[in-house]
Amino acid sequence: MEALPITYNYDQLKHQAAIDKSRASTNNQLGVVNSFYNRQIKGHLKESRGSQKHFSYLQSPEYGDLEVVLNQFAKLHMDVLFVITPVNEKWEQQTGLNMSMYYQTVNKIKYQLQQQGFNNIVDYSIRGMIHHL
Repeated sequence: MEALPITYNYDQLKHQAAIDKSRASTNNQLGVVNSFYNRQIKGHLKESRGSQKHFSYLQSPEYGDLEVVLNQFAKLHMDVLFVITPVNEKWEQQTGLNMSMYYQTVNKIKYQLQQQGFNNIVDYSIRGMIHHL
């Protein structure tokens, strides 16, 4: 809280976020938060290379789980904000994640949300696409 500007300033917030990220990801070249890197990636970096090249998120039992959660939100009349985050570009390159499939998955999720009446969706997925333009 101390690092936040007194008055709202997008540029200051963006600058502070960059500082926070650089401080939190000092032990790896992927820009991943240290604790996650230590727990999930360290020691498995070689195996991760190309590991998602043929992986697909388009079909998954988790869509059924999401449906259950959405039904509960609707039942409780909750006004939910859904945020779709971008893929870490360095991780995408490391794993070979198929970005076309990723964006199809994003569209599928957004469709599922909208079909249930949830239209408060912030889609940052495109931010991971800068190098693809």
